[in-house]
Amino acid sequence: MQTMDDVKKSTVKIVGDGQFCGTGFFYKRGYCITCHHVIWTLDKIQVEHENQTYDAEWSQDYSSMDFDIAVLKINGLDLPPLRCAKETTPSLPVSAWGYTSASVGKFQVGKVFSGELETTKTWYTSESAQTNLQNPWNLRPAIKVEAYQLSSKTAGPGLSGAPIFEPNRGKIVGMFVGILAVDAGPDISNEGYVIPIELIIDYKKPNIYVDSTEINVKSHLDDGNRFFESKKFFQAIEQYALITNNENYNNAWFNMGKAYLSQNQTRLALQCFEIHQNILKFITKQHENKSLLGKVLEGN
Repeated sequence: MQTMDDVKKSTVKIVGDGQFCGTGFFYKRGYCITCHHVIWTLDKIQVEHENQTYDAEWSQDYSSMDFDIAVLKINGLDLPPLRCAKETTPSLPVSAWGYTSASVGKFQVGKVFSGELETTKTWYTSESAQTNLQNPWNLRPAIKVEAYQLSSKTAGPGLSGAPIFEPNRGKIVGMFVGILAVDAGPDISNEGYVIPIELIIDYKKPNIYVDSTEINVKSHLDDGNRFFESKKFFQAIEQYALITNNENYNNAWFNMGKAYLSQNQTRLALQCFEIHQNILKFITKQHENKSLLGKVLEGN
């Protein structure tokens, strides 16, 4: 399964005129993806990886200024593409590997940032702007893109374009696009914004490396919730049943239990609630085992 080490290896700094501008990651062979606002004021785009600098070409065919998405063809650097999920699932812990203006001097190879996606989407917006440069990417239209909020005490400016990694699935589930609070302090979470992976995949079909065996969990969960709210409990159970074999989506078991309970099928409801609790225990134990293994390896 893909790990944070894999994410680290395929993440780069975006630089221009020798200055750090943001973060990017490889999503297919020879190409990396970042936010358009990271590159729009640059006359020459480059990426930096392991203290080496490489020229980059803006790909108009794959990029979308309106969605703040920029795809770059990298000359001379061929990193493994990161595996991406088909959709973003909120309320799960996520991590990102990238750079911020505050940390790039101290952590030249990057730094891990952790947080949790909020349960609902919101709008990430920015106003249009202009520059005197004449390259085709030197345009900045107004941005309005649906995004998830991300609460993190370690996020900061410069993280734009960083891959959002969900450790439980081992997949990239989005791209960091912006931050609301700056220098909020160690005890206050910065509110960041994450473009969901399904938007990045769907806007122009840019051949992102997606695991074809993965089902569209979020769509089934959304359909199940809509049926549940409409008191169409049988249809809700059908949708939840499509995804309850995936350990990462234990909330489907819980919702299916509530649907059975609404139909006075107490025995089936209790079975769902028990499975929900067992999955939570399994995930907790899994994290404990990983932590224990890390300590053992450090001791060796």
